[in-house]
Amino acid sequence: MTVNMGSADRIIRAVVGIVLIALVFVGPQTPWGWIGIVPLATALMGNCPAYSIEVTPESWTPTFGESHDK
Repeated sequence: MTVNMGSADRIIRAVVGIVLIALVFVGPQTPWGWIGIVPLATALMGNCPAYSIEVTPESWTPTFGESHDK
């Protein structure tokens, strides 16, 4: 798997992931904190699957309320 994140991105994701997981044990103690596994895992792997989705101006054209039927 290729690394597609910079070091600052990885550090921020790791910190956010650890803080969210910590919320399971301290603070509000809700199970929603387990969502922190996602940013922590992507930080540890160095790969974010969402970054590999290629969106180019040619493949995406905003319609701004226009009808798709022409």
